[in-house]
Amino acid sequence: MHYGIEHYSRRIVLIALADYSFGEIYNLTARDVHPPLFYWLLKIVAYPMDIQHTALYQYHYITAFFYLISIIICAFPVRRLFGTGIAFLTAVIIVLLPVALYLYAYVRMYSLMVPLMLGMFIYVCDTYKNNTLWSWVKLFIFALAAMYTHYYALLGAFWLLALYGVLLVVVSSKNKEYKSHLKHYLILGGMLVVCYIPWLFELYNQMVAVDKSYWISPPALKEVIYSLQYYFSPKHYEEPYSEFFSSSWPLIITYSAFISSVLIILCGLLIRADKEKKLLGLLALSAIVVTVGFILIYSFLASPVFYVRYLSCFIGWFALCCAIFISIILKDGKKWQKSIVIVFFSCFLFLSGTCYYLNEVRRSWSNPDREKEESAKMREYMKDTNGVMYSEEIMAPNLALLSMFYPEYKYRVIDDGILPPEIPYIPDYKNDPYALAPFRHLKAVPEVEVDEYGIYVTTFPESVARILGPDYEVVSHLEGSMLYKFKKKEPAE
Repeated sequence: MHYGIEHYSRRIVLIALADYSFGEIYNLTARDVHPPLFYWLLKIVAYPMDIQHTALYQYHYITAFFYLISIIICAFPVRRLFGTGIAFLTAVIIVLLPVALYLYAYVRMYSLMVPLMLGMFIYVCDTYKNNTLWSWVKLFIFALAAMYTHYYALLGAFWLLALYGVLLVVVSSKNKEYKSHLKHYLILGGMLVVCYIPWLFELYNQMVAVDKSYWISPPALKEVIYSLQYYFSPKHYEEPYSEFFSSSWPLIITYSAFISSVLIILCGLLIRADKEKKLLGLLALSAIVVTVGFILIYSFLASPVFYVRYLSCFIGWFALCCAIFISIILKDGKKWQKSIVIVFFSCFLFLSGTCYYLNEVRRSWSNPDREKEESAKMREYMKDTNGVMYSEEIMAPNLALLSMFYPEYKYRVIDDGILPPEIPYIPDYKNDPYALAPFRHLKAVPEVEVDEYGIYVTTFPESVARILGPDYEVVSHLEGSMLYKFKKKEPAE
């Protein structure tokens, strides 16, 4: 940790984007990230709240609010279509899933994806059961919003609607009343395609740009197997997602929760009751399986796009599917089937408690007064400098992070001799005018030019002499930080 800063490098990019205009956000996201809706909403919500970039925790409240919109969806459309019991169970699973307890803390688009994807599926069910114009309009709104938020949502929407189309064709062949459903379905599909055409051009350009250097690695079998228990895996929100791979003690419980959820669905399907609910629950499950299956096949045969964290998009579908079959078992199931539900909730609640403990204990260890004291030390260290911080290209994310918390200083990225082909995730700062976006305070320079004291930022002390060259010397280091104070050498007599 640097003085006063925790390494939120990826999340801080989202906050930096919120400082741009809506058009600039569109252009920046079109370069190499997901569609812009989440960034637009973050900007819209943060503006009236007057949230400062230095108060990162306040953005967590926004993303937690996005995620908890799912409860509103459960309380109204889910309850109206499926009843109070299923609505309650869906809300409990969504709110208490271990993966949810640290999604609350992420300033990422997954918190928005859960209610959007849940709403999209609910209005698929609504159109199937009621076929009202308003239900189709709401399905269009939720589907288009999801598609403009994340690419996994785009794939999920495509496969869900494709499966829904197959269902309508089959049902309408037996019941002519569903012919009007097909008409509305085709109109919906045409409208979604037309409204998504502008971003399809951006998506194509992104695919061409990252064809040979995409940052996601090809999936290993171990990663795919571990992903099965991802929703139940407890970890601290500041740790990398691979952290739950390295913890062996909870794996028995996490896989028990996953296996019991599978058994709940199988048992629910075997019970001869609530055929329509089972059909819609199976539709949710099929949409998840087909979408993830397509992603895996594409990752193995074409380009790697499977990433465990992105499975967070389907939490709402998973929760509703489980809730539907749990309610069927509790109503009409046998004792041994109900015992599986008990096992599921026992593992589920234990893992939720573990995840809560991991996050709350770490949070209780944080000391805001110490953070302020260390920030004050850093500012004191900067007083006799020219206010410029330098770093090599590989450390540019750290420099970007500093620029968000301390905008009063200048930040310069210098060429360290490492070209992008050698390390693909390093942008070409010299030739790409957008390489430093969205960080306004960063600039690329060919070399260091300091007549007085300057600051070099690095976690690799050995690189200081290599980058600065023989004309400069390090005079001090701020203990416990990445800051090295340097100056130009005095000319030899």
